[in-house]
Amino acid sequence: MSYPDAVRGKYDAAGKLRALIKDQFGLEEIALDGPAGGGSAGASKMTIGPDVTGNRPLAASDDNTVVPLASPGLTLTIPLGLDGADLNTRFACAIRLNGTSGFAFAAGVTVNDVLGPGTVYRAASAGRTVLLYGIAANKFELAGVDAAAPADDADFTAFMAAVTGNGGTVQTSSQNVQKAKIASLKANSSELWNLIRRANSCIGDFPATFVPLKKSVGGALDVNHSLVSGDYAENAGWSTDGSTKWIDTTYVPTEPTGGIHVYLRTPVTSSTTIRSVVAAADAAGQFGLSANTSGTGSGVSGNYRGKWGGAYAVTGPFNSGGMAAGFYSLIRSSATLARLYKNGVLAAEATTATTVAALATAFALFCRKTDTGQDNFLESGARISGYYFTDAMTDAQVLALYNVEQTAQTSLGRNV
Repeated sequence: MSYPDAVRGKYDAAGKLRALIKDQFGLEEIALDGPAGGGSAGASKMTIGPDVTGNRPLAASDDNTVVPLASPGLTLTIPLGLDGADLNTRFACAIRLNGTSGFAFAAGVTVNDVLGPGTVYRAASAGRTVLLYGIAANKFELAGVDAAAPADDADFTAFMAAVTGNGGTVQTSSQNVQKAKIASLKANSSELWNLIRRANSCIGDFPATFVPLKKSVGGALDVNHSLVSGDYAENAGWSTDGSTKWIDTTYVPTEPTGGIHVYLRTPVTSSTTIRSVVAAADAAGQFGLSANTSGTGSGVSGNYRGKWGGAYAVTGPFNSGGMAAGFYSLIRSSATLARLYKNGVLAAEATTATTVAALATAFALFCRKTDTGQDNFLESGARISGYYFTDAMTDAQVLALYNVEQTAQTSLGRNV
């Protein structure tokens, strides 16, 4: 293990620390010079702490200590509250990176002027030493970090370009949520990303929310019908007035099999009034997820059903007990099997032989879009915070998709 020889701190006009760190073997402590012109940056010596052998958060006891990582790939996390409440308190420690990809920091912590949650990355060269310096409560600088984050995923980059093109913005913390979602969808052993035809994460500011995460089918943007900025909050999703406000996803289902998935943030009141969360219909058939309906489409209080094709009255999988808030999925995998899920768990299935014909009408959120207009609106104040249209999926893939989506919704503070 090699350790820093010395850390000599000098301040520029902005009061920021500049550090020069050299490697040397076998030292027990290193000197830390104070700032020019007086003042203190902590103790005059930084001692060598014990090797860190597993991932752990930094602690107040690491102040004025060199923290060596025993092996590559270990991660130190900067937790909220490390620096305490005193803005004059200064926290400083040197960290031997040894190949770790970077430092994770929590929401409420700022590192290098970036508000967490996030990660500060470094180049791949092993053995780099950096100085972590607390400049205020929960605000830190890392001197010596030598690289930006890895290049963004191409699909994330395309999403952000489309957001900008639509006059929208996505704050850094929400960008990180979107990046993590894409990574999870692509890394999942169920290959979820490749199964997605169209998806929208309902993320960013109001204009950004009409930019799909992925759009292998449909138009470049979802089409807003009468929603205004006050009908949306990132920690709550979109809402409707129950009669005029809805969103056209622009996806017209023409395939004999497929899947519908939607995150419903508010429960549907049980009654005999049929209400559609997401739906499309015309003379060719009925597709969607709706509440207060029997398997054959008549009004039944508390039931909910899914449909992928077939005439309106042809049985679709349905369940009782009310349509509570949650993540709902409908999968048609063949002409004789359609399955309905809530929060990734199978709720019902239908094996009625169904002839699926291509529609000429696109899916709508908050209502059913037909060839003559819209009907079956959700109640005023109902909220939706994202959707997917996919190829047919297995039970395991539906559950995996729910887990990815629930993680993202939790990160945005709007999980149910």
